[in-house]
Amino acid sequence: MTGTDRARIRLWVALPLAVVNPVVACLYCGRTRLAGWVLAAVVVSTAILWFGPVAPPGLYATLMLGLLLGLGPSVALIAWLLWRVRRDPWAMRWRWPWLVAAFVLTMAVNPGIWLDSPIGHFTIPAGSMVPGIAIGDRIVTENLVRPSAGLPEPGDVIVFDLPRDPEQQWVKRLIATGGDRVRMQGGVPYVNGAAVGRRTLDSLPETVALSDLPTSRLTAVEETLPNGRRYVVLEMGAYALADTPEFRVPEGHVFVLGDNRGNSMDSRMQDAVGFIPLENVIGRAVMRYRFGAGGGVWPAP
Repeated sequence: MTGTDRARIRLWVALPLAVVNPVVACLYCGRTRLAGWVLAAVVVSTAILWFGPVAPPGLYATLMLGLLLGLGPSVALIAWLLWRVRRDPWAMRWRWPWLVAAFVLTMAVNPGIWLDSPIGHFTIPAGSMVPGIAIGDRIVTENLVRPSAGLPEPGDVIVFDLPRDPEQQWVKRLIATGGDRVRMQGGVPYVNGAAVGRRTLDSLPETVALSDLPTSRLTAVEETLPNGRRYVVLEMGAYALADTPEFRVPEGHVFVLGDNRGNSMDSRMQDAVGFIPLENVIGRAVMRYRFGAGGGVWPAP
């Protein structure tokens, strides 16, 4: 081995590469075989996130495997680099034109660069979706770019870009789709002229207490949509928009409501929210979780 076959490993180059592109970081450090194993791990993690199961606990396992296989190589490579450079800072040389070509190729075939993520994570800062989702809960979404996602259906909790300000992502429950007629009468949703099924519950869900809402003034009601989907909403006596005119949902749009009916900006407010175009829908919630007191992992409400 000649001196020109070896080059000093520069940590200020290797460590950022290990985070951004671990495959090229391995090549830079002269480890071609290791680069192949890391590339395989990246491919497997991508496949898991795009095609793995979405119903908890399958989604939870999918996320953990994706995290392990996706971030694992970077973390392990950083630890190895620190040990390797301390022991021997020299490695077999990969010339820069080849490294640049490998970087461009591996980034070009990474779907995360040119496609939206198949899985989303969102934190809920407000109470419009209590009791289904408490303030401070986090939700995981199956985004519509996923091959198995399909279109959202009535009863799904969806995340969408607000039409009047696409920089804002909101979370609401889909009630009706294109061609449906929707109105509120006495706080009861009517879809295509028929009232949704309703049953008053004896107690409030625990998510109400977690969100510090005035429990003495609230009632929990289970609603059942025409397709059989059930969920629980909150009512607070008389409230604004308990009665609305009838809305006809345009084709290619959906109508959404918050589960906290007296404290939600949603499709009832046509100027502020209105109908949501399907192209604005990011994905459907499939799991919610919470850290700290009352923490845990649950299917989407």
